[in-house]
Amino acid sequence: MRPVLCAIVCAALHAAPARAQPVQPFPAASPTDVLFAEGNLLGLLEYCHAQGFVTVAAIDKQRETIQHVRGAERLSGMHEAAGREAGKQGIVAFWESRVPIAIAAQAQGITVASRCKYTELSLAMP
Repeated sequence: MRPVLCAIVCAALHAAPARAQPVQPFPAASPTDVLFAEGNLLGLLEYCHAQGFVTVAAIDKQRETIQHVRGAERLSGMHEAAGREAGKQGIVAFWESRVPIAIAAQAQGITVASRCKYTELSLAMP
């Protein structure tokens, strides 16, 4: 079975360049998309804090980030609030994607606590 599968895959790979389609890049995130995502991250941190997984300092740092983004783009808090509300419910959201943090953590082979801690630690990165 394995040699047959290899033959099929190898044949497909050799034929692929003639039929290959260009890879479509993700669309660029708009300022409102970014503010929604930053708000979602804030809500997720609040969710994680309620579970005892992250510190208040992480939440404060994310609030500062949102103020910088909103100030730079002169945007209202509407998009941030929508993202934050989803995050407070434990939903990782961006564009049309909505995934419970427990499912996202499971897909990565980690616990929700680890996912929360990873999120907190990522705030320290420049």
